[in-house]
Parts: sequence; C-alpha cells; structure tokens
Amino acid sequence: MTKSIFSVIFLLSISTSSFSQGFYFTVGYGGNNTSLEGVNAVVENYNTTRTWLDKKMKPFGYLDGMSVCLGTGFNHAWFDMEMAFRGQKRKASGTDLNGNYGTRHLRLRNNMFAMTIGGIGGENNTVIGGGFRMDLGQLKLKSKVEYPTQKEDWSKVVESHLVLRIGPAVKLVIGDEGGAAIALTLNYGFDLLNPNVYRWDEAINHTDYPWGPPDTFKVRTNTFGFSVAFGIAGAT
Repeated sequence: MTKSIFSVIFLLSISTSSFSQGFYFTVGYGGNNTSLEGVNAVVENYNTTRTWLDKKMKPFGYLDGMSVCLGTGFNHAWFDMEMAFRGQKRKASGTDLNGNYGTRHLRLRNNMFAMTIGGIGGENNTVIGGGFRMDLGQLKLKSKVEYPTQKEDWSKVVESHLVLRIGPAVKLVIGDEGGAAIALTLNYGFDLLNPNVYRWDEAINHTDYPWGPPDTFKVRTNTFGFSVAFGIAGAT
C-alpha cells in the first residue's frame, strides 16, 4: 500500500507542470482480460497432482482493481498517465492424504504504470483521444495455506517477473470545465517480454526442471483492458 501511495504522489507531482490547455484527474475501476497460459499450467499441475481436492483451483484470466489516472491535452496532442492496480485470487481445498483439511490460496498481481501518447479531438464537453499505450509492471504471485486451527500470512512465491506491453488505446472524457468528469478507456497490449514462470511450479507443486525452463510455463500476457473512472476536468 505504501508503494501505491508514493506512486500516485509521483504521478501527480510530475504532471502539474504538464498542463497546457486541458487536463483531467480520475479514479475508478478497471479490468484486464489477460492471456496467462503459463500461470494456468501451474494451476493445472496443482489440480492434477492433488487428486484428493474437493474443490479444484480455477484458472486465472481476469485481473481487476483500482485505477488512478491523470492526463492533459494541448494542440490536439494527448498525454495520459495511469497507475493501474490489477489482481485476482484463486483457491482450492480438500482433505489431504494425511487426513488434514486445508485450503490453498493464490493471489496473482500485475500492477502497472502506463503512459499513452496520441491525438485528441472533440467539442463542447466531450473529448476523445487515441494513441499508443505502454504498460510497465510486475507479475507477482503470493500464496498461503489455511487449516481450521492454523492460518498463514501471504508469502511471495519466489521471484517476480517484469511485464512490458505496448498497443493502441482509446479514451472518451465527458465533463464540464472545472467540474465533474467521467472517463471511459479501452486498450489492447502486446507482451514484449514473455516471462517463464517455471519456478512458480517448482515452488507450488514441488517439481524440478534441472534441464531448463519448459516452454509450458511461458506467459504471453497480451491483454484487453478497460476502465471506468470519475474525477475532475479543467483548463489552464
């Protein structure tokens, strides 16, 4: 949470000098339908190797959470910055071979800092922008196991992985100058790094891949995202 607060403060501080003609600041909800085949290979192995599960773990795919965004438009140019907090939880439960009933929780996070540069146009109180967006963030997995008489805290599953995406974005902003605004955003991102999360499988499923990372666990986090946000619009 502390990192998130400092990220928002940083976003605001570097943007105050950028306002030229119009600007907006919004806070809202966003979601990403994300390709996570490599991560879901870990989930599939978890379900397959634990035949005693009463409730199997579902695959990951839709990551959502809060978005904080600040943008400006001048001379038909558009610049937009966003902190997007995205994640999803999954769990599985059952009575193991030792007769102990427990629940495994996994939490996948993909928080991102995004920048969009493009063109903007419109009239009256409606503005639409289009351009290219870059997302930079981390793919992080945390885990905990709970028993009726014992609960664990969340712990990080070995290393995190850097995620870098680029792609088109479109934003619609409706609002009165110096008043309330609503912003709708759509974007598509192409993953440029394609991390391999085989060490997550080794940690969660106690496997071993001494010959190298299997392609099964490669993650191409291409994503289709959207956000709906409310805030203020103004001009200088």
